[in-house]
Amino acid sequence: MEIEYKWDLPDRQIVKKLLSNLDEQGAISAHREMSMHAIYYDTEQGDIANMRGGLRIRRENETSVCCLKLSAHAQENCKTRREYEVDAQDIVEGLTELPQIGAPRD
Repeated sequence: MEIEYKWDLPDRQIVKKLLSNLDEQGAISAHREMSMHAIYYDTEQGDIANMRGGLRIRRENETSVCCLKLSAHAQENCKTRREYEVDAQDIVEGLTELPQIGAPRD
């Protein structure tokens, strides 16, 4: 499981400083190209859209990944969201595998 953080930073200088610090620490990897194709899914009732989440299969070069993003929670200038990801060739395989890594079954 991944927890995604999104910050609303009001000043471009803060962003530049953060990126500079990450680069100095070796946290930014070298450039590489990736080809992506994504298909998003939802129920007929729109359950995933209603919870402001996401369910998709994405091909990343030769790898196929199923991802479930749960609704985001905001606190001041930061949003957090739980994200689960498994290797899967299709959505059926992904939905079978996701609960095994902690994603909600429902």
